[in-house]
Amino acid sequence: MFCEKYNAYRISSLSVLKYHDRNGNSHSKVSIWGGIEYCSDLAGVEKYEYSDSAYLEKCDLGYLDDSYRAAKLINDELQEQGMNSNFYHGELATEGQFKSEKWDDTDIFFIETHGLFLNNYNLAKNKGKDDPMKNHALAFAGACYALEGGIVPDSIDDGILTAKEISELDLHNVDLAVVSACKSALGEIRADGVYGLMRGFKQAGVKSLIMATDDIVDYVSGQLWIQLFRNLAKGMTKREALLEGLKYIRTMDDGAFSHPKYWTPFILIDGVE
Repeated sequence: MFCEKYNAYRISSLSVLKYHDRNGNSHSKVSIWGGIEYCSDLAGVEKYEYSDSAYLEKCDLGYLDDSYRAAKLINDELQEQGMNSNFYHGELATEGQFKSEKWDDTDIFFIETHGLFLNNYNLAKNKGKDDPMKNHALAFAGACYALEGGIVPDSIDDGILTAKEISELDLHNVDLAVVSACKSALGEIRADGVYGLMRGFKQAGVKSLIMATDDIVDYVSGQLWIQLFRNLAKGMTKREALLEGLKYIRTMDDGAFSHPKYWTPFILIDGVE
């Protein structure tokens, strides 16, 4: 493979080459998000405000079983190694919790969830009709209600975290964000670049990102992230950890996932070390 033979990097800006961190690969705190309950009730929205329970049946955000198993295993192994980690899952994995997380002392962030293109949904408030930074989003607990047209007061987080909202957070201490969601690396191409989740995280200050350029398989991505964190714990660079994880994917289960469609979507952005 080209990237295994040559030290090739994908960078978002030439400034990365000037300001990248050369101080090693030590990480102390990890924020982990997986196994999210998308159809849970939104805190602050009264039961009677839900138009009817049919939205639960219409919502196409399926629960990601393998994301919970992978996230829990990663969290357990990190804690066994003496690292500080927070694991948010189920109804606790809310947009509000994400926004209030103590990012100033968190240097790795991992989430496995659904990537959203909001123009595809029947939102009561069309967040992103003309703004790609409001159109690309990640799903958190309770997102189904708003995605199917439920009216959520402005004072309440609706479980839909847009790229615009991400860009307004202070994530400058985050060394690596792993955003495991279908097509999370994509966005709208304009004259001055690509607008989407990647831009949101970079504007928020995240140094490096691992994202997906296409649809991904929950089971495969879960196995990849387990290997990634194990490799990082061994002292590998982000690039080495991802490449070794992708090698594992191509050979696991007697090569059942060797086809490029299973492992080529995953990319590292600004992983220069």
